[in-house]
Amino acid sequence: MSTSDTIQNYILYRTAASGWQAVGYVIAAMQLTAEQATGAATGFAYALDTAGKYPAGSIYTPTVSATTTDTAAAVS
Repeated sequence: MSTSDTIQNYILYRTAASGWQAVGYVIAAMQLTAEQATGAATGFAYALDTAGKYPAGSIYTPTVSATTTDTAAAVS
């Protein structure tokens, strides 16, 4: 089993505010492989959350190195 096939904790969070959901708002916490944690829609990004620290509804403060997709939106 390669590293990309290992199931890990990821979150899907907002990189752009929408309505009452601020930047960093965690939409969902889920278990995915690294390959599955790609292709987030514009305004969203996946981040690895190995400790399971960010449940849905919490606020995640992204770092460039922690972001797996939509990096351009997370940096701006």
